Amino acid sequence: MRVLPSCICLSRLFFLLGITILASIMAGTEHETKAWKQLLAMPIPKGSIYLANLLWIFILQLCTVAITVVGMCIIWFLYTSEPLPWKILILQPLFVCLSSLPMMAIQLWFSTVFSNQALPLAIGIFGSISSLFLARSRSFIIHLLPWSYPALSSQLIPGHVQWIWISLGVGLLLSVLGAFMFARREFE
Repeated sequence: MRVLPSCICLSRLFFLLGITILASIMAGTEHETKAWKQLLAMPIPKGSIYLANLLWIFILQLCTVAITVVGMCIIWFLYTSEPLPWKILILQPLFVCLSSLPMMAIQLWFSTVFSNQALPLAIGIFGSISSLFLARSRSFIIHLLPWSYPALSSQLIPGHVQWIWISLGVGLLLSVLGAFMFARREFE
């Protein structure tokens, strides 16, 4: 059972880093090829392009959930003969994925606003690393930062369900706000 907490911390870090990289790759490719104008000239609402990119990041993160569950099962079988705690193994990565929706919206917005991906990557990497420590703070204000939601949604923390609902609400709000701002933006 000692293997599980370290796997949980690492999976949380890699989820957030994966979101940062995916958002940067998706928007960076459009910036480099100057394809935003062509994409936005299509007869579809501009905000739906932003939401479609966000949906792709979410789908790819759900694939990461499946890979993480399989990987943790393999590690479990290699290091112990105890029965698998299926509830923790499946729900923990899923809760991290659901509670990282606000960060997905923030990272995608930063990546679409800045053509140079250095700043969005720096913000995402700093946020991902600091997420390991934000949930340990006693300050409620620190807990309201979107990068602390994945750590606070752990089943090992009492009251974790409220943070999943908060992150889903904040994530939907930031997604709609990001789509609105994306639709009003002019691209080169």
